[in-house]
Amino acid sequence: MIANALCGFEDSTLFSGAYDETVKQWNMGTMKCVGTCEVGFCANSICIGSQGHVYVAGDNGFIKRLDNK
Repeated sequence: MIANALCGFEDSTLFSGAYDETVKQWNMGTMKCVGTCEVGFCANSICIGSQGHVYVAGDNGFIKRLDNK
């Protein structure tokens, strides 16, 4: 996996987006992947909104909102 976008959340969570069209959630304390979501495009940018939603912008011009659960 080659990470194309990274975004931290609070002190213990990191989100990564890659060319394999997935966004992964990582626990930084254990350094393990705790969730994967297929978004259908290469993630170029990831950010966290005020309600805890994860926003992913792709190379195709689309933006997806994911629930951070």
